[in-house]
Amino acid sequence: MTNMERQRRHLYDTRVCQVCKGGEESILHVLRDCPAMSGIWTRVVPPQRQREFFNASLLSWLFENLGHDADMGGYLWSTFFAMAAWWGWKWRC
Repeated sequence: MTNMERQRRHLYDTRVCQVCKGGEESILHVLRDCPAMSGIWTRVVPPQRQREFFNASLLSWLFENLGHDADMGGYLWSTFFAMAAWWGWKWRC
């Protein structure tokens, strides 16, 4: 559960991300937009795909990346993406 959802349910008094202290903690912030994760993504997402990658809505972002089976030097992008997103989520818990 993110801080935005905790606050919506009156379980927490702030929506702010406790990692970066600079944004509202939504699912997309946790998985992509928090500096803790965006630094990783900018290193692995090809520069020509970064604009689309960082500007998509949550569902578009998930569907596009989970359905993208490009070979990225011995691994499939969709597998790498899923593992990186899972790791980012688990790291915060």
